[in-house]
Amino acid sequence: MKWFAETALDPNQDGWNYIIASHNHLTDSGIVKTFGNSETVCAILEAFNNKTAFESDEYGIKVDFTNNTSKAILSIFGHTHRDFYTHDKRTGMLFLGSGNAKPMVYECSNSVYEYATCEPRERETYTEALFDGVICKKDGSVTKIRFGAGNDQFLKIN
Repeated sequence: MKWFAETALDPNQDGWNYIIASHNHLTDSGIVKTFGNSETVCAILEAFNNKTAFESDEYGIKVDFTNNTSKAILSIFGHTHRDFYTHDKRTGMLFLGSGNAKPMVYECSNSVYEYATCEPRERETYTEALFDGVICKKDGSVTKIRFGAGNDQFLKIN
């Protein structure tokens, strides 16, 4: 946590855009629970994007983001085996979940996201594969190009 807050999110870098990649989602998705320190990660990202200070006695962190000109814009993750996205109000980031790594169908009806789906997949067809190419542009847009089951998406970060 200390490295993440004080080194990775270096407030001295001028105008960088950060993309966070993780196995699991940083917030409670309604589908699966978060990982152990995700609340602290989100609090750090909130302070970073809102240009405030962050302190944690538990992790020995004291960092001042008030002069920060960079922004954490996107969190990409998997684990839930569904395609979905949501704009997180707390951090100001776009959270983008990527589909499953094996041909199965998962239920998405209990999702709390703006968009959620799990496309059917069948072995030995083009739907068996599933991976994304993700392009982030300076204008705040994200293009997700899907290979295999599912759809391409064009999203705005803000």
